[in-house]
Amino acid sequence: MSSLPNFSEIKDLVSKGMTLEAQEKLMDFRELCLELREENLALKDRVKALEKSVYQQESVTYNGNVYMGRSERDAFCPNCKDRDGLLIHLQLNKEASAGRCNSCGHPYKIAY
Repeated sequence: MSSLPNFSEIKDLVSKGMTLEAQEKLMDFRELCLELREENLALKDRVKALEKSVYQQESVTYNGNVYMGRSERDAFCPNCKDRDGLLIHLQLNKEASAGRCNSCGHPYKIAY
């Protein structure tokens, strides 16, 4: 990434009739602005992803067997969360209080 242009230098170039040189400096500045805009958009996307991740991580609690969300039907695999930071839903039904994660195969028990 290039450095910011010296605008007084560009002004001097224009006043001396060196418009081509001034245009080159302005084009360099425009290119720098586009690079900064792209970087800014990428950083904004990264911030959104991190905020979503933090929200998801804070919205679950560990009950000794699995991570639970806000409802009793919202259970997540402890292995996937601890190992990869992923919140993988566990398939629950009232008859079965145990099973395996469909993603990693980790066994789990649900204590209602």
